[in-house]
Amino acid sequence: MWSDMTVDINKVKEFIFIGLIAILFTSLVFYASNIFFKTNDYDDCYSKVKPVYDINGFSPQQAEMDACYKDYQTAREAKEKNKLLLINIITIVILVGVIFLTMDIFINGLFYGALLSSIIANIAFYNSDSIIALILGIIIFVELGILIKVKMKKIQKKGKKK
Repeated sequence: MWSDMTVDINKVKEFIFIGLIAILFTSLVFYASNIFFKTNDYDDCYSKVKPVYDINGFSPQQAEMDACYKDYQTAREAKEKNKLLLINIITIVILVGVIFLTMDIFINGLFYGALLSSIIANIAFYNSDSIIALILGIIIFVELGILIKVKMKKIQKKGKKK
């Protein structure tokens, strides 16, 4: 059974290069989103408010620290929503471009990288409560269906020509 299986080394190399491009693209997209939407560290609250604790572990500055943390959470959630929107917009642009381009190793890598970025972003920022992000996710899903249909037609046309 296993002796019938042959491995095309060129296909393996192609698969590896596509995977590497996808992973690199995904990391670059997340790096860019972190550059454009930096979040302040929670430690900023401790640098602004120096808590002094009594013997029971109570700090009179706790209300200030809680307010600082709440402000931090609000800012972080807004920036996470913006990151999700940016990543989904990049994915949509890549998928639209892929529809019109010939699928080669680099384009396949971008395609899978864009999908991977969108999936990771939607999982990582699932609590962003953004209707816009939901709409963009639906657009990506529909666009992916269109892309598959267009590419399948091209493959079928090539098969009929042979």
